[in-house]
Amino acid sequence: MTALLRSAGFGGEGIDLQVCPDRGSLGGVTLAGLIADERRLAGAVDEYADLHQQQFGPTAQRHVAALWLLQDVAYVHAVLAAGLVEAHGVSLLAPADALSMELPRDMFFAVQLATDVVTTRVATNDAERAGLYRAARAHLGDLLGGLQQPMRTHLKAGSRSFWACVTDMATGAICTGAGRRPARLQPALTEFDDGTGPLLSGERLVPSPAGPIRRRHGCCLLYTIEGMSLCFSCPRIPETS
Repeated sequence: MTALLRSAGFGGEGIDLQVCPDRGSLGGVTLAGLIADERRLAGAVDEYADLHQQQFGPTAQRHVAALWLLQDVAYVHAVLAAGLVEAHGVSLLAPADALSMELPRDMFFAVQLATDVVTTRVATNDAERAGLYRAARAHLGDLLGGLQQPMRTHLKAGSRSFWACVTDMATGAICTGAGRRPARLQPALTEFDDGTGPLLSGERLVPSPAGPIRRRHGCCLLYTIEGMSLCFSCPRIPETS
């Protein structure tokens, strides 16, 4: 599985994905576990906050750590659902209890996937790929929806911020997976953006010093940490024509 991710352009993401025959073989924390157990969720946020304090110093705030936890959880599910579509024509739709994560994520992100309950969809042409993107969008909305309310007090933000984060992780995965076909970056984003909620709409590429990048819907809040700055894709930066 890790080799599949690398061949799709995710070699630098640090995701170490192993497969398990069933859910009973999983270790780590699942999305279902975070949704169902408030203490487990709070503990995961605390672990991210401790890690940020070690990495960035005392200006790192707990609600920023909570956002980064959400980013990691959303991203790894989005990579499987949408990130492999462009490179391999494959979408892996994992239920909330089928993917376990070693949290907090540091340099490497150890993940296990129970293959017996994963739905695998395959596309052989562009029209079918568009269908996979739309299905992945609906899947991520259903999958992450249960985490919205439990995360609310930790994020100190409302519904839009939550879904902005999920949308940004999905579009980030799509752009990475389409990175070797630059002409497909905007079409892939457009196919994913079918206008349906709860994910946000308005996917587009914007200029940057490194070339076109996707415009984010939400801020990662990295700039709130002393010594850090805004990213080029940040919505807080005014657009220029």
